[in-house]
Amino acid sequence: MKTIRKSVFETNSSSTHSISIDDSGANYTSITPDRDGNIVLKGGQFGWEIGDFNDPLTKANYCAVDQLSDEDNIKMLKNVLMEQTGAKRIVFDFSEDYKHTNWSYIDHQSVGTSNNAFKSEETLRDFIFSKDSVLHTDNDNH
Repeated sequence: MKTIRKSVFETNSSSTHSISIDDSGANYTSITPDRDGNIVLKGGQFGWEIGDFNDPLTKANYCAVDQLSDEDNIKMLKNVLMEQTGAKRIVFDFSEDYKHTNWSYIDHQSVGTSNNAFKSEETLRDFIFSKDSVLHTDNDNH
């Protein structure tokens, strides 16, 4: 059975996230490990908010949430963070389970947005640590 609706306004409203990667190697900033040498990633909820983020901790958290099920990309993320910051360990303190205190997610429409940052360790480093690389979150409800 096929249903055709005529003269009806429809929208598929959802998130529209994007990343911009500066590969000049300039304007790097860092994340300071805690006194035990750890960087703790607490994830986040990246949905329909409108914002531009260029701080490395938010971009690292976004990548962690977005790539959590990809073991190779998580390994790359840990390597880049430890090499760039001198951290001894990267701790993931979030869950994809909405019952968890640090429930984290990326809106279904934007899952995979960080994939291009994982082309190489250098590209991932440029995305996370360059102040000129940006994570843009938005939605298509305007």
